[in-house]
Amino acid sequence: MAGRFLLIEFDDDTSATLLREQINAATRKGRRFRVVGMFARPDNFCSCDIRVWTTIKGKGEAKTKRGAKFGWLVCTSCKRPIPMMSFLKNLIAPEDIIKAPRYDIVNNDSKKTTSVGFYTYGLNAQALSSAKFDEDN
Repeated sequence: MAGRFLLIEFDDDTSATLLREQINAATRKGRRFRVVGMFARPDNFCSCDIRVWTTIKGKGEAKTKRGAKFGWLVCTSCKRPIPMMSFLKNLIAPEDIIKAPRYDIVNNDSKKTTSVGFYTYGLNAQALSSAKFDEDN
């Protein structure tokens, strides 16, 4: 059976951090679960016309920018996040994820191999398939 992700929403950072600490303590004591990501949810969104957010590739200036802190797509007009979220930035540093699964990426040009975790830096479609959680990970 495939592993599962459980996404829990919190109204504040303190509650999320407290539960994360409790889960990490249990994981270190041998429990078979761990916290692999924590992502920010905007409190308010852009209310500009939806046509402001899109542009034809190569034509016109982009109407959204990716925010560095949380990974939100932000409207360049009002500076608030748009209500379409993709590739959110993981707020947990890679070194703070307990036994994070890794996989190798080979750059075909340089033949250099880089080992990365699929949810180490962000949450996207790749995070839907997971490495098995076992003693080797």
